[in-house]
Amino acid sequence: MPRSIRWDGVCKLLAEFAPGTPQWKVEDIPDLTGKVAIVTGGNAGIGYEIVKALLTKHAKVYLTSRSTTNGEVAVRKLRDEVKDADVHVLEINLADMSSVKRAASAFQSKETQLHLLINNAGVMSPPVDHVTAQGYDLQFGTNVLGHYYFTHLLLPTLKSTSSSIPATDPIGVRIVELASDAHLLSAFTGGEVIKLETLKDGDARRAVGTTQLYMQSKSGNILVAAARARKMTELGINIFTASANPGRIESNLQRHAPAMGQILSKPMLYPTKMGALTPLYVATSPEALKHNGKYFAPWARRKEPRIDHENNIEVEDKLIGWLEEQTSSFESNNDIS
Repeated sequence: MPRSIRWDGVCKLLAEFAPGTPQWKVEDIPDLTGKVAIVTGGNAGIGYEIVKALLTKHAKVYLTSRSTTNGEVAVRKLRDEVKDADVHVLEINLADMSSVKRAASAFQSKETQLHLLINNAGVMSPPVDHVTAQGYDLQFGTNVLGHYYFTHLLLPTLKSTSSSIPATDPIGVRIVELASDAHLLSAFTGGEVIKLETLKDGDARRAVGTTQLYMQSKSGNILVAAARARKMTELGINIFTASANPGRIESNLQRHAPAMGQILSKPMLYPTKMGALTPLYVATSPEALKHNGKYFAPWARRKEPRIDHENNIEVEDKLIGWLEEQTSSFESNNDIS
């Protein structure tokens, strides 16, 4: 089975190599007046383009940045580019749970509603000795665990927002997890899509290597989106969640890649603005609401992830159980304040 699953991933990757001409565009986003959004990593790259597009449709947007100074630079630029832009900075380091908790509290001290949470920020293939403040693998800790904890803390606001708007609202309340076609090539398969022993620093993690750890984190994003959608539905909570692969995009995500690799890959990358299309479609299109918990690929198309990522409830629940265990320990730890 592992061999057939890997070939499934390779075939899907090749099929997605040239996604064609987008059939959906930023101009198709509905009016977002009165909607409040958070975009993690919104001060640069794909996140910046997502924020800019939401602002052109009159949303109030909080962009997160690891540095308030860098965030304010982005805010000033956005206010120059978009008339009457209602945009604000939220400082957060997703690799530090104390920072995540402060950011959620800061947002909730300012706002009582949250309609769109776009978990965009991420890190790819840093040196393997880089870990989070709490000792987790930097990529899984940032791309999955940090976002999961942030979302967990914001869920009361998301739930109250959902209950306060009509079920027929074309936007509703949505959470978007940014994924990647990198999950297609992960060596972890079947029941071991996520190897829990590699999520904290140690011999098992270092033996895997930084590229595989990135692929695993992107599997995590897809599985979290599917699991959350399923669990919200079971609880009767009208919160939509899906995962979105922005595509092979030119951004600072490649900053840790070897120089030669960056040079060779550059001709295959699309402009940064293109990377915003699929996340924006998932976050705002009324049609996307038909596909709760699903995976979207460039450009704004519903696609199947790798075979062992689709409806893999056993693995989803195993991952969610681990994430819940970690977040519970943060809540009970006086050092996380």
